[in-house]
Amino acid sequence: EASAVGVATLDRIPLIVGTARDESHIVLGMDPDAASRDLSPQELQRLVADGLDHPQDADALLRTYRGLLPAAPPGELWLTIASDQFRIRSLRLAEARLAGGATATYVYRYDLPGATGSAAHGAEVPAFFGMTPDRTADRCLSGFARTGIPDPAWRAYSETERHEFRFGEAGAGCVPDPDPARRTAWDGIGTGPASHPWARLLETAE
Repeated sequence: EASAVGVATLDRIPLIVGTARDESHIVLGMDPDAASRDLSPQELQRLVADGLDHPQDADALLRTYRGLLPAAPPGELWLTIASDQFRIRSLRLAEARLAGGATATYVYRYDLPGATGSAAHGAEVPAFFGMTPDRTADRCLSGFARTGIPDPAWRAYSETERHEFRFGEAGAGCVPDPDPARRTAWDGIGTGPASHPWARLLETAE
């Protein structure tokens, strides 16, 4: 995280950053049963711990997510935590830019399903490049390239309102601090470059 923060805080141009809602579901293309896999408590603990700077933080993170998603089977719980880790990294980049006095950062989350049937990694790419019937994301990207502002309704990220622009079934628009409990679950938990999230996801799909 330190190197990314260093780059982010020196940047004086606006930035769009974000994730798909179900980033980790990309593994379903290789293992359609990954979400329903009956991971043992030890396996789940290890997968979560391996993604953290301090593995001992896994207990608290798992307790929080089990409380938020009590009906989720272990495989689904793991994929949800892994997906949220990508979102948290995006939010921390936005926060680092704010702390460093950088210009506007625009955060998005893409919730529309792609080829896997969920909003997995890369689901937003066709939309941002005008390859879907709904041209909202394409227009936002074009507007950003021209003016530095994706859309008049897309508000820059701030520590007080934490706006994210959501692309979803009901349309697109800014949402202030969505999923705050899942965001704050990661407070004080480091997810630095040594966490290798993709390596852990590929291991899950083997």
